Amino acid sequence: MPKEQINYAPHVILPDGKTPIAPEVSIHWSPGDAGYVQVGMEFSVDDMLGYLNQLRKDSPMDHRATFYTDTLKRPDLQKLIRVARRARDAVYGGDE
Repeated sequence: MPKEQINYAPHVILPDGKTPIAPEVSIHWSPGDAGYVQVGMEFSVDDMLGYLNQLRKDSPMDHRATFYTDTLKRPDLQKLIRVARRARDAVYGGDE
């Protein structure tokens, strides 16, 4: 299964000593009859668990969270589009 990394999570520590959760983005694909394309987001499980525990403490009724990547720069976005097209073509064929 091919995989291409689009961006990498920043390695920064916030003033409060916490590490922000900024997932890395990658595209995975597998051509063939049962081919597929997936966008993956990878992040530190320890950071995620700490973040979710804090959410639970701050808002016990709301168990939803949204995670964003670090800001994609123009080259990252161009790579995302290029890799997504390559994955699409490998799995579903090219555009006419």
